[in-house]
Amino acid sequence: MKKHYLPINLVLGGAFPLIAVHCILAILCLFLTSCTSQQIVDENQFPDRLMDQTPTNKGEEIHIEPDFNYLKSLHNLETMAYQIAPGDKFNIYVYNEKDLDTEGIIVKMDGTITCKLIGEISVKDLSIPEATALIEKSLKQYIHYPRVSLIPYEMRSSSFTIVGKVTKPGFYYFDGSIHLADAIAKAEGLSVGVFDNNTIELADLAHSFIRRGNEILPIDFDALLRKGNALMNIPLINGDYIFIPSAMNQEVYVIGEVNKQGYFGFKPNMTAGRLLAHAEGLKNSASDEILIIRGNLQHPKLYKVSRSDIMAGLTRDFRLEPNDIVYVPKGILGKWNAILAEIVPSLEAALTYFDIDKEITIRR
Repeated sequence: MKKHYLPINLVLGGAFPLIAVHCILAILCLFLTSCTSQQIVDENQFPDRLMDQTPTNKGEEIHIEPDFNYLKSLHNLETMAYQIAPGDKFNIYVYNEKDLDTEGIIVKMDGTITCKLIGEISVKDLSIPEATALIEKSLKQYIHYPRVSLIPYEMRSSSFTIVGKVTKPGFYYFDGSIHLADAIAKAEGLSVGVFDNNTIELADLAHSFIRRGNEILPIDFDALLRKGNALMNIPLINGDYIFIPSAMNQEVYVIGEVNKQGYFGFKPNMTAGRLLAHAEGLKNSASDEILIIRGNLQHPKLYKVSRSDIMAGLTRDFRLEPNDIVYVPKGILGKWNAILAEIVPSLEAALTYFDIDKEITIRR
């Protein structure tokens, strides 16, 4: 059966002129085009390319001011009498008793030394005057009014540990006092390497830190070693731990309430949301607020962003830079010192693992 088609102006009853028909068709085309261009975007997926962010889209920036009074207080160490420890070495001289003179006496691990005539005597944790008086008292049963000189020549009661990108990392003893710059010099300075026929420094001073007990000291290693800032050159005490990570890392770190803490290789257009996905999601205890830490650990740039706002599309996802740290706390963010004390052990573990597991081969 043959089909017949009527002109559109007749279908419409001839009431519309042809130009009006064209306008209606154009409006319909625009409407259909707008409908087909709308796509449902999964809120868990991020575009491959991000638009340039303005500062207002980088979250709330938190400023950390250095505590100069606290830094000054670190230079005022209490002077305490030296306490004898295992490994210390002494010479003993007894006035007018040449046969009792002894050189090269070493304090044993149990804290005792062996003296002529009196045998073993415990001197651990005694001051040198106290140990001298104890030796004289022991000699009185053999000699009238003994006069003893106890002369130390190598003291081992104080030590520090320095690891990471120094020429000779390790455990070092010191007697008297030693400052941070001298301790780095004792380890023969920062590591250097040759890459593409250029000498490069391997140490990342921005993320270096010194731990004293459970506290991370607010020392800016870059200001100390590159600018000679004397305020940062603090005296060390027994047990100080210095960590200088590698500058060759092009990583970002995620720590806190995530299922997989650690480091991930940095890629262009990497965001905080993507990194949290790489960390295999968040624990139920995770806070909505997350913190991005950028730059020097003692004087960083901090950005606070809302995870739920990012996922809901209310704010643009935060674009990361190499060596950024994404920290997911349990509760509301507190003071910076408390945050630092919590993140450094996890960061230290990640950085140390990187040095051991993925060391870049460079001719030294």
